[in-house]
Amino acid sequence: GLAERVGALGGTLRAGPDGDGWRLVARLPFDGPRPARPGAGGAA
Repeated sequence: GLAERVGALGGTLRAGPDGDGWRLVARLPFDGPRPARPGAGGAA
């Protein structure tokens, strides 16, 4: 399942009920350059 795939990449997965729905939090390692944040340092 999804937890196994996330774990195979060295990440973590949390899932469970949250209020009236469900919350899923996946954290995956990333060794590349950080993406630019929208609106940070761009031309006006």
